[in-house]
Amino acid sequence: MGRISGMMLCRLRCLVCFLIVLPWCVNVEAKIIDGIAAVVNDDVILQSELFELVEPYRREYAAKYSGKDLNDRLRATARALLDAVIERQLLLQEAARRGVEIEESMIDEAVKGIRDRFGSDEELRKAIAEQGETMATFRKKHEEDLLARKISQVRLREIDKEVTISEQDVRDFYEKHKEELAAEPKMEFLKMFVSADSSLPPDERAMRRGVLKKAMAEVEGGADFEELAERLAQDDDTSVTVEIGRGDLPAELNSAVLSMREGEVSDILESEQGFYVVKVLRSQFEKVTYSDELRARIRSALRKQRVQEKWNDWLKKLREDSRVAIYFR
Repeated sequence: MGRISGMMLCRLRCLVCFLIVLPWCVNVEAKIIDGIAAVVNDDVILQSELFELVEPYRREYAAKYSGKDLNDRLRATARALLDAVIERQLLLQEAARRGVEIEESMIDEAVKGIRDRFGSDEELRKAIAEQGETMATFRKKHEEDLLARKISQVRLREIDKEVTISEQDVRDFYEKHKEELAAEPKMEFLKMFVSADSSLPPDERAMRRGVLKKAMAEVEGGADFEELAERLAQDDDTSVTVEIGRGDLPAELNSAVLSMREGEVSDILESEQGFYVVKVLRSQFEKVTYSDELRARIRSALRKQRVQEKWNDWLKKLREDSRVAIYFR
């Protein structure tokens, strides 16, 4: 086969871009003509894969927005999800380079967990077929999800070993933020929590977030937060488990609730572990001293911050060192 000329390649790329953008421009509900959304080294990401991830957001947005506002939100979400899919593909390629593999028993366990939600193998196979997939492709996707999570954990452990936080780092942080730490809010919450690890695929995270979104709609409709939390925690028919509890929140969510009053209910809050909705039960301020406890908390926060920074830098370099072509516009 002869080489493709520069003009022909240009026309091909224009055609791909046209096919990708056309469904958005004509109608949000229009039938999608498949094409290439991106190429990561030698791996192709199809636009059908991207639109499958966008669909849960499309349904949510369509209930609130229309016209240009709806399409603008969908395009922004699609681009953010495409970046996540590209990152996932880079992680899979890194796993292949390192020879990282997933045991068959782990895939079996993941598939069993999903099958249990459907009640039987037959119901699961029916749902898979409705999505145009086979059990083999379904298992492959979950193998890749587990693999992306495993290589992420491997790299994060490596980064964690590289990070050191000195006593001077802790002291410097305290001196810089002394006024902010002089009086610390002490709050107690009733929490509804849905587990959704950040390494889960975007469509699974969106589905789990939707459980709390439905709960929020009930609260806004007048339902009692505590009664609703108890009911969801005991509901065996829900698609995911809703956990409830009292106490503090993950540190990264504290800033989102500092201004809340007693009795107030939050929006959906996202952490590395999953999604929260909380009701403030008690709020007061306590004086803070430079104690061993505070130093330990500062050290932990600084470590998390630096690990995250190094992780982001590593992902950025991984992408820069790869051939990534994006055709979605």
